[in-house]
Amino acid sequence: MELKKRPAINKILEQEKTLAENILKAIPDGFNIIDRNCDIIYQNKVLQDFFGAEAIGKKCYEVYKDDKRQCDLCPLKRPIKVGQTQTIEVSGVMNGKTFLISHSGIKLNGGEQILEVYRDITDYRKIEEKLLNLSRAVEQSHASIVITDIDGNIQYVNPYFLETTGYSWNEAIGQNPRILKSDVQPKEMYRELWKTIKAGQAWQGEFCNKKKNGELYWERVSVSPVKNTAGMITSFVAVKEDFTEQRNDRERLAQEHKIIDTIIENTDMLLVYFDSDFNYIWVNSAYAAFCGLNAKELTGKNYFALFPDQGNEILFRRARSNGEIVKVKARAVSFDGQPQLGVTYWDWQLTPIKDSGGAIHGFVYSTTDVTENKTAEDEKNNFIAIMSHELRSPLSPILTSAQLINAHLSDIAAEDKSSAIGQAAKMIEKQSKIMARLLDDLLDITRINQGKIKLKTQALELVESLDNAIGTARRLAAEQKQTFSVSLPAEPVYIKADPVRLEQIVINLLNNAIRFTPAGGQIRLEARQLPGALEIRVRDTGIGIEKTKLSSIFNLFAGTPRAYISAPGELGIGLKLIKNLATAHGGTITANSLGLNQGSEFIVKLPVLLPDYSPDNAGQQARLTAADKLRLLIIDDNKDIADMQAELFNFYGYDTRVSYDGQSALAIAADYKPQVALVDIGLPVMDGYQVAGKLKEMADKIGQKIKLIAATGYGQDEDKRRSRQAGFDHHFVKPVDFDALLKVLKEI
Repeated sequence: MELKKRPAINKILEQEKTLAENILKAIPDGFNIIDRNCDIIYQNKVLQDFFGAEAIGKKCYEVYKDDKRQCDLCPLKRPIKVGQTQTIEVSGVMNGKTFLISHSGIKLNGGEQILEVYRDITDYRKIEEKLLNLSRAVEQSHASIVITDIDGNIQYVNPYFLETTGYSWNEAIGQNPRILKSDVQPKEMYRELWKTIKAGQAWQGEFCNKKKNGELYWERVSVSPVKNTAGMITSFVAVKEDFTEQRNDRERLAQEHKIIDTIIENTDMLLVYFDSDFNYIWVNSAYAAFCGLNAKELTGKNYFALFPDQGNEILFRRARSNGEIVKVKARAVSFDGQPQLGVTYWDWQLTPIKDSGGAIHGFVYSTTDVTENKTAEDEKNNFIAIMSHELRSPLSPILTSAQLINAHLSDIAAEDKSSAIGQAAKMIEKQSKIMARLLDDLLDITRINQGKIKLKTQALELVESLDNAIGTARRLAAEQKQTFSVSLPAEPVYIKADPVRLEQIVINLLNNAIRFTPAGGQIRLEARQLPGALEIRVRDTGIGIEKTKLSSIFNLFAGTPRAYISAPGELGIGLKLIKNLATAHGGTITANSLGLNQGSEFIVKLPVLLPDYSPDNAGQQARLTAADKLRLLIIDDNKDIADMQAELFNFYGYDTRVSYDGQSALAIAADYKPQVALVDIGLPVMDGYQVAGKLKEMADKIGQKIKLIAATGYGQDEDKRRSRQAGFDHHFVKPVDFDALLKVLKEI
C-alpha cells in the first residue's frame, strides 16, 4: 500500500519543490543559508547576481573578504537562537550599494542554520535623503510655508511662520489661515483665491496680514494645489515672503518721487534731459510752456535744430568730450522771432549723466531766467556808484585840509609839530584815510564776500603802526574797568603790511577780548620778533571758547558769539575777514582756549622785512623848483575840494588853476594850456568824460601833450573802464591818495 502511495507522494513533493523554487525565484531579495561552520549551503539567484558568482560551498568570510564589516557584524560570532532575527544595515558594499541584512535562526535538515536575507535599499535611502533635504529646506526657509487640507485647515507650518506671526505650533495647527486676516483686502480677493486654487491652478498676490499681537505686515503669497497620482487635490501649500520693509521703502520712494515731480513741475527753472546727441528725451512743464510746445512734440528733436547757438554748441560738445559740468552765468540771449522779449539773461548748467563704467549716456540741462536779478544787480551797482560819490565828496576836502596842515607844519619847528593842532591834523588825516578805505569795503559788498579786498602794503615800523590800536583799546578797557597791558619789542621791527588792515586786525582782536571779558578781567597785547616772522598775541581772561568750536572759529558765522563781533567803527564782518587779511599778508592766525570761562588767546604771525632794511623818507615830498613846475588844472563842482586841493598843490610848488564846471574849465584851458587836468567825473551840464574829450582836442590842436587824471567818487570797475575809454590816463577815487597822486605827477 505504501509502495502504491510513494509515487503520488513524490509527485506532490516534486510539485512543492517546484513551487518553492518558483517562490524563491520570485522573491526580489537575495538570501543565503549558512551553517554554523560558516559554510554557505544555499544561495538564491538574486544574491548570486549581487556577488557575480555562485558561492555555495564556500565560507562566507571568503565571500566577504573585501568587506570586513560583514564579518565583524556576523551573527555567528554571537549566539542566535532558532526563531530569533537580527537586522543590520551595511552601506558602500557591492558597487556602493546599501543593504538591509537580516539573520534568522532556522532548523533545516535536522540542524540549526542561519538564514541571511539581503534587501537592496539603495534607492530607498536616496529618496529618503531627498525627502530629508526637502524637509530641512522647508524647516530652515526664510519664507513662511503653510500646508492645509482641502478645507483650508492648517496641517503644517514651518518655524519661520511661527517666528513671523507670533503663534505657537499648537495655536496654528488645525486653525484656518483666516487667523491672519487683517480686513485690509476686500472679500472679493479671498473669493478669487479660493476659486483659483480649487480649480487646480496656482494663485499669486500680496496680502496685508495681522500677527498675533495685532501688528500688520505685508506678504507676497503663492498658493498652489497639491495633487495625488490620480490628479485629485489633496491639500494646498502656501509660500509667503514678508516684504513689509521693502513695501515701506517703495512707498517712501514713491512719495519722494511724487515730491520731486511736484517740485520739478512747479519750479520756474527750465529742466531738460537730453540723450548723448542732445536730442530731447524729457522736459518739465515750464520748459515746454516756454518753448510753446508740449513734451511729446519736443521728444526726439535736436536742441540745436530748435535753438541754433554756436557758443552754446561749443560748450555742450566740450562737456560731452571731457565729461565735466558746464556752468554759465547771466548769458545775454536774444530770441529770433520774439523781439518783444528784448535781451534776456540766463544762468544755465549742463550736467553729464554717466553709467557705472563712466560712459556718458545723457545730460541734464537746467536754465533759469535771471533777467530781473541782473537788472536788480545793475541797479544796485548804480546805487553803490552814486552813494560812493556822495559819501566820498565831503570826505575829500577833510583829508586834503589835514594834508595841507601837515604840509605847512613840516616847515616849522619840531616843538610846534607836536602841538595839539599838529596832533589833531595828523589824527584827522589818518582817520580820514581809514574812513576812505573802510568806505571802499562797505560799498563793494561783492568784493568782500569773494575775498577780493586788495592790500596797499608798505614798509611799517611795528610800534608806530600799533599806536592807534593800543590807544583805542586802552580807553575801552578803562571804561570796562579792565586791566590792559602791552609788551612790545624794544628795537624797531619793520614789516611789509597794509597799515589800515594791520590796525584793523589788531583792534578787532583787542575789542573782541574787551567785549568778552567781564569787569576786573585782564587784557594783554604782546608782540615779539621771531626768526623771519613777527608774532602778535592778544590774550584775555574772559568767557573763553568751547574746544569743539576752535577748529571752526574763523568760519563765517561760526557757532560762537565771537565770530559775529568787530570793533566799533569796523565793518562787522568778524574773524573770517581777519583771517583773510592775515593770510593775504602771508601770515597766519590761530586761536587757543582751555574752554568756557578759561579765557582765550589769538596769535597772529606775519613775515618781517630783511634785517638790513632801513626806512627811507619816501613819504616826504620835496617842493618843486620853478623850473619843475607843472601847470595843473583842477576841475570839481565841489568848491571845498577844488580849493583845498589847489592850496595843497600850490604848497608843493605846482602852478594850479581851479574851475567849478566844465564850460569855465575849457575857457581857462584855452589860455592856461594845462599839462595836467585833475577832473571830477560827476560835473553838472558837461560831465567829466566830455570835458576830458574837449581838453584832449584842444591839446592836440596846438601839439601839446596833456595828462588827464580822473578824481571821482565813482570807483566801480565799470567806472574805471569807462574813464580809460574816455581818454583818462589815471583814475583816482576820492578822497584822493595824495602821496600816490604826487608820485604820478613827478613822473610826468
